[in-house]
Amino acid sequence: MAGEQCSSAEDFVKICRQKTKAINTIFVKQAQLDVTKSMLEKSFSNLSSIPDIRNHHHFKALHKDIIRYGQYSTSENQYVFRF
Repeated sequence: MAGEQCSSAEDFVKICRQKTKAINTIFVKQAQLDVTKSMLEKSFSNLSSIPDIRNHHHFKALHKDIIRYGQYSTSENQYVFRF
């Protein structure tokens, strides 16, 4: 952005659009972020968490709201979780 004055996020997007067409940039207003954040927090607040999920890398949907998971696809220990 050499030679350009950038003092806000809107300026940044404007300069990016002038400098290149290869990268798509958009400006998102704070109000849009706040609405989306609120909606996502509401959605995620009702989720059940899978125990010890960080140690598991294989997940398979068995049915709506039921999964089987294990450390790997070939692991002897597989678990079933119902949401």
